[in-house]
Amino acid sequence: MRARRSDPESWLLRAWEEGTHPVLAAGLGGLALAYRTALGLRERLYDLGLLRTGRLPCPVISIGNLTVGGSGKTPLVELAALTLAELGARPAVVSRGYRRETRGVQVVADRGGLRLGPREAGDEPVLLAERLPGMPVVVGENRYEASRLALERLGASAIVLDDAFQNRTIAKDVEVLAVSARAPWGNGRLFPAGPLREPLAALRRAQLVVVTNGGRGTTASGVARMLERHGCAAPVLGAGYEALGLRERLYDLGLLRTGRLPCPVISIGNLTVGGSGKTPLVELAALTLAELGARPAVVSRGYRRETRGVQVVADRGGLRLGPREAGDEPVLLAERLPGMPVVVGENRYEASLLALERLGASAIVLDDAFQNRTIAKDVEVLAVSARAPWGNGRLFPAGPLREPLAALRRAQLVVVTNGGRGTTASGVARMLERHGCAAPVLGAGYEVVGLRGAEGGERLPPRGMEGRRLLGFAGLASPRSFRETLASIGVVLAGFVEFPDHHWYAPEDLSSLVRQADGAGAEGLVTTEKDWVRLRGLPLPPRPVWVLCVRIVLDPDHAAWRKVLGRALGGSLEAG
Repeated sequence: MRARRSDPESWLLRAWEEGTHPVLAAGLGGLALAYRTALGLRERLYDLGLLRTGRLPCPVISIGNLTVGGSGKTPLVELAALTLAELGARPAVVSRGYRRETRGVQVVADRGGLRLGPREAGDEPVLLAERLPGMPVVVGENRYEASRLALERLGASAIVLDDAFQNRTIAKDVEVLAVSARAPWGNGRLFPAGPLREPLAALRRAQLVVVTNGGRGTTASGVARMLERHGCAAPVLGAGYEALGLRERLYDLGLLRTGRLPCPVISIGNLTVGGSGKTPLVELAALTLAELGARPAVVSRGYRRETRGVQVVADRGGLRLGPREAGDEPVLLAERLPGMPVVVGENRYEASLLALERLGASAIVLDDAFQNRTIAKDVEVLAVSARAPWGNGRLFPAGPLREPLAALRRAQLVVVTNGGRGTTASGVARMLERHGCAAPVLGAGYEVVGLRGAEGGERLPPRGMEGRRLLGFAGLASPRSFRETLASIGVVLAGFVEFPDHHWYAPEDLSSLVRQADGAGAEGLVTTEKDWVRLRGLPLPPRPVWVLCVRIVLDPDHAAWRKVLGRALGGSLEAG
């Protein structure tokens, strides 16, 4: 038999769920009436100006709930802070520090690390500080004073308020309400007769509602109906959609802004995680713009690089950074586009400005930017894999989607990759039509340019390895296309070894590959250009290593592609 806790909080939770003696219920009802009166008095004091709401000189995001008990606020606070940091802000978390043993404003953590323990700060602020290393966390009964300290002393440029739906000391730009799917409003009664911290009429203040504890993809239709009943038109998100909803809300309110560059901007991206052929399309877009008379630069975030900030990977004089400093894909693009600037940066707008002002670019090609809103784009090119265009149709991590399928309407040109030349992509076209997208749909396939020896010098034509027995290996999100391409040029695969996507190879990896090649009777190893970028600094094994070189080819020709990109250039060529 399960033991029951006897503390007051647990007793109240049981009373709300199971009911209690009529006399006790009447007593709780009386206390709830007093509580409602106190709430009304506080609101009246704010309305009369006797209590004041302060305005901070920065965006303020509030995460809170309408009920006592767990509704998933703390993970949402963490997610909001991480989202703001990804968007270029310097967020600080501000909490009251529930059940802490100190008073006043206290710095729990700054950019140097944790400063207080859970007794001095409260358990949740310490947990947030440990999960958000280098991010300021401050506690204080007066959230306004605590936020001012974070801005003035700790270098914050945005504030995330923890458990602040009922707090009126600070004006908020976004009110995020966390609602548990299991019992959104409990018994519907005000505390202590029920779990409500305010009457349900307070729902109208919410600007974004996240339904937690209900699994990914929760429709939350009951929650949406209650919001509508109380005059709230806030979007309702199931778990997994909250970061996207918060980001869109910040842009809609103008707290985050989309910059306009003084040149054409072509974005190449996708809707799913994993391989969909973006990198070859970025190369093709840059080459096409150059053929049309522009001076393009490629701008990428530099996925998994070891540096921060804006970095010049290559300029017209050549390569300036290696793959660890720039990321493997930017280095590969720089090598395949000699003399063309390649820049990486978390802030794509700043990186693009550098390419224009310092490197002489007259057009920008954004790599992996379909979800990026920091820059206004002239053409949104969406890469879609023909094998599994939308995966299981669910949002990451329950599925491969980086956004809901409704985002398809933003695409202006869709290229279906990994399906071979001549792909009709009729299924993709139907999905686009269903979501209001009239973009042209082009098929694309990979054409083998040849193979080259890893030791340099020797180059072979596409069928130069026909009938040769090789061990293939790759660290790609979708290695199936590589295997099929090897088969198409007559390579006999003695085996194939898959590594994680963007894997950084170590000497022991190569030693293991050689042992496997020996055991399978392979005369050598074969891999992709992207993998070669990540392993070429290592001592080469005693077996030959071949690198497959491919390019993407549109079907049936470049006409539609050139037309869309040429229209984006418009009069910029004459102006340049």
